[in-house]
Amino acid sequence: MPNLDRPTRPDDDVPQLDFARYFSGRWAFSWDYPDSALGPAGSLDGTTEFKALDDGYFEAITEAMGDDGPVTIRETIGYLRDNLTIARMVNDSRGYSYLQTGTVTGDLGGVFTIRFDGAPFVHDRKTIRVRSTVRLLSPFNYRVQTTISEDSGPFLNYGNPWWKKDAPRSGGTSEPRPPAPPPTASSDRPRSSPSNVQVVSVTGCVVETGPGAWMLTGATDPVASIANGPPTDQPHEGPTGGQGQFQLIGASEFNLPSLRNQTVLVKALLIPAEPVSRLNLTSVTTVASSCQP
Repeated sequence: MPNLDRPTRPDDDVPQLDFARYFSGRWAFSWDYPDSALGPAGSLDGTTEFKALDDGYFEAITEAMGDDGPVTIRETIGYLRDNLTIARMVNDSRGYSYLQTGTVTGDLGGVFTIRFDGAPFVHDRKTIRVRSTVRLLSPFNYRVQTTISEDSGPFLNYGNPWWKKDAPRSGGTSEPRPPAPPPTASSDRPRSSPSNVQVVSVTGCVVETGPGAWMLTGATDPVASIANGPPTDQPHEGPTGGQGQFQLIGASEFNLPSLRNQTVLVKALLIPAEPVSRLNLTSVTTVASSCQP
């Protein structure tokens, strides 16, 4: 994010992601994932190291330890910065490989989102697609929301791990951050997030404030939650309105025009800001077809 030495204005150009500057180096992560066509439920703890190969091309190598032993994941990444498009080939030592293509979007606050859509591949006689949403929330933390489709079925949650970058020392070398805390007994239990960024649940009214600009108004106070929305047939419990308002970002995949002036329950990453905090959406669920007066 460029330093403008002033508050941002609506007519400022949205900055482009400098992939090499952001990702280069080593990141630590801990990932809990459920049963799927890729294998039984388990956890993965390790590091991912990014390095540039050539102009616009990068390599990421993950070395991790899983429940069944060591795992190596190799990625070759191509990023067309001017076109805001990206692709990566993922080769996993657990016996599968897949291609993903995607887009890179950002906002004036310097928050970037990479959305990867995966090509179908066959593993253990099932056709699988993997989608990944990468949210770059601070210089030292990003989060990946992964969903998996099996045999043309719905995309289901496959985990929402954080990657945390080795913090630089004052002398220029890096100092590894402490390891992630052990997983909770249930994957549905809310977890604390680094850098005071947490997943929250908020209910309010969807309002369009300008072309492609959305707010949640008359909103409830944020409550710690998980990234996934509730089942569609589960009735909403709790308050449906309040006095808060939030800017909605990462909204392109949720078809907010169809929800204009409706009451919704959103799950999102809360990004405190002045004068209005932002919600980086992870799910949106309709509560009522109108908003409270």
